[in-house]
Amino acid sequence: MPQIQIDAERAERIIAQVLRDEQKINPSRANELASILCTRLRASVRTEAHVGLRGSRIISRMAPRGFEQAVSEKIADVNYRVAAELWELVYQRGRELPPEIATENW
Repeated sequence: MPQIQIDAERAERIIAQVLRDEQKINPSRANELASILCTRLRASVRTEAHVGLRGSRIISRMAPRGFEQAVSEKIADVNYRVAAELWELVYQRGRELPPEIATENW
């Protein structure tokens, strides 16, 4: 199926014009409907992943402030080294951001 590439503002004007001319919809309502249609079309367009975000994770390699204290409340005899090792386990099991989340819109 061939693709149509057109500027979003121009598409909105064309849609509004068709609604006014062919469907006899008043101009303000036609503009409103055209805007709604174009918003939905823009939302449905897939964007390419942002190369700079590939391989990123939602969590940091370094444990957040207070992680050691939170862990020590759950497990006895926890110091910085143990907390760092536990956080490394958490980090290693984290997943990279999926391509559809790492978009250019960020």
